[in-house]
Amino acid sequence: MMDVIKNKLHVVIEPIQTELNRLSTRERMIVYGSAIALAFVLAFIILIWVGSSASSYQRKIRKSQQNIQKIHEIGARYQQIEKQVSQLDRMILQAPSNFQLATELEKLANANQIQIDSFKEKAGPQHEFYEETQVILSIKDVDIRSLIDFLQSIENSGRFMLITNLNIKPAFKDPTKLSVQAVISTFSPL
Repeated sequence: MMDVIKNKLHVVIEPIQTELNRLSTRERMIVYGSAIALAFVLAFIILIWVGSSASSYQRKIRKSQQNIQKIHEIGARYQQIEKQVSQLDRMILQAPSNFQLATELEKLANANQIQIDSFKEKAGPQHEFYEETQVILSIKDVDIRSLIDFLQSIENSGRFMLITNLNIKPAFKDPTKLSVQAVISTFSPL
């Protein structure tokens, strides 16, 4: 096998050697110099090509690493939201079946020395898994501290109640007091 390759190479190299031997010393130096220059140019082109390919791959690797980081962040955010949703589900499912939103709001208002002027209970918008009940309440002439305490007691009660809309204006009769209209929602499973 090696002999076959050697013979084929010899057939190719022998005419080149013969032609080189016919050249003068000066002409041979020019041919050798040209061959070396050509080898350097080819090596330089190959190095540039390899370098640009490596740079391209490094950019792709960095972009892939950034994408992986984003995927991990999205996954962590998803798990956090999933945990919040399961907590909300537990709160909704733990509510007693006879829970009355208006009654609960009235108890919280009395505990915070607030007089609710009007209640209007209505069904909320349709949801896929839950039924929403809303109470529109109106409070007139309330001081800001009592209002804050009342709203915090709604949000922090053991029941799942949300303040979904809140409109606060200065009271007409006394500008140091407030007039409030709020929509409070609660949910129950379908």
